[in-house]
Amino acid sequence: CDEIGRVCDITYKNINVYMPENIRKPEIKMISCDESKPYENIVIDGLYVNGERQTDLSRFNLNMKNCQPIKLK
Repeated sequence: CDEIGRVCDITYKNINVYMPENIRKPEIKMISCDESKPYENIVIDGLYVNGERQTDLSRFNLNMKNCQPIKLK
């Protein structure tokens, strides 16, 4: 990766995921290629699966590298 900056202080709002109930876990993937520049302060404010607001990330497969835990509101 050619990384010249940092990813920090990002808020995603009202993310809607629609999928069949029998599908495997959807993936949330956040990967920084540079250990010295981890993704920081990432917030998801309103995450929904088939219209149901999620209160934690257990329903998702988290693929994270050099990333602080995502905060879910």
